[in-house]
Amino acid sequence: MNCKHCNAMVSLKDNYCFNCGTKLKEEKQEEKVSHVLPYTGILFSILSIFIVGIFIFLTVTSHNNPTVYFNDTIFETKGTADPSLFTYYSTSVVYDNQFNFKKISSVDEAKEYIIKDSEKQRKKCGNNLINDIENDIEKKYQIVAVNLCEFNTSYVRNVEKVFAETFQEFPNTKGYMTNITLINPTEEDDFLASFKPVFQFVNSKGNVKMFPWVIKTQMLLNSNYYLNDEYLKETLDSSQGWFVDGADNYSIISHELGHYLSFVALLKKYNIDSLLLVTSDNLDSVMAVNQELETGSFSEELLNEAYENYIVKNGFISLNDFQGSISEYARNDVYDETIAEAYHDYYLHKDNAKPASLEIVNVLKERLK
Repeated sequence: MNCKHCNAMVSLKDNYCFNCGTKLKEEKQEEKVSHVLPYTGILFSILSIFIVGIFIFLTVTSHNNPTVYFNDTIFETKGTADPSLFTYYSTSVVYDNQFNFKKISSVDEAKEYIIKDSEKQRKKCGNNLINDIENDIEKKYQIVAVNLCEFNTSYVRNVEKVFAETFQEFPNTKGYMTNITLINPTEEDDFLASFKPVFQFVNSKGNVKMFPWVIKTQMLLNSNYYLNDEYLKETLDSSQGWFVDGADNYSIISHELGHYLSFVALLKKYNIDSLLLVTSDNLDSVMAVNQELETGSFSEELLNEAYENYIVKNGFISLNDFQGSISEYARNDVYDETIAEAYHDYYLHKDNAKPASLEIVNVLKERLK
């Protein structure tokens, strides 16, 4: 038989297409509403690979976290950046390289590979002032690699300020992010900034016996906006009333950090230190996290708790009005957007934030203990 999605030949015994990951057999169960997280496009493109990998892995091997040996030659796929297309508002940084390495057997080695790729990006830049600030941010906030090559120093410090205030408020959330980077977006990437919790940095090329996988958790800043300060400001000015009151060029990064805080709370639910190294030992927990990211169930759970707390204190309003009291963007079927907007509001206004935002942040604080 053939896969209805990609037309690849598959067996009647297969549950998933091994070429594209499409589910081949429909289960008879109630269809569940799925609140899919935004800013995680890469996550969904690899999720099918994860699922297929688990299916094969559980049926053909019982190895426990074996050391991985790759080819002696490093294999690198071409990233999105094309130097011939650079403009004044483009970056030389390629954030989405993928590699096969000779050997990975620990978290420290996984970090070294991320650092090696980051240093390769820096060599194309040669801005020593920015390099010093990047190193400072990495050390202060336990971020593996920072690549903000074309930023001027004052802009980098404005970005750092948002991270500094967030980690001061939530000190036990350090160490879960691997990268902060400028990117050249594709035509589909029409965002100002974006938090991407899962990017498969080490690619096993479909061989599921080749554990572990190395995963990046990244904050991406769009060079079209962040290297063009006036255009970014104009974009925000034209969106007044859509984001929280007082949103500016750099506070919007706190919205993405709201996604990050929600993600860390989810990891804590499963007692996962990070997704950096996926092995046969932690694969079940990692897949549980992916499932909740895909369906939005954790965000819905967190939002409903805050909503109920609000009603007890302030009386009944609809969930939609609860969300809309934060901002129009918070009035969103994707509940993690409401959580992110609530943190953006709190970042800007602290105790003077909207009551709905304060209830959401209070629940976040409780989940992040």
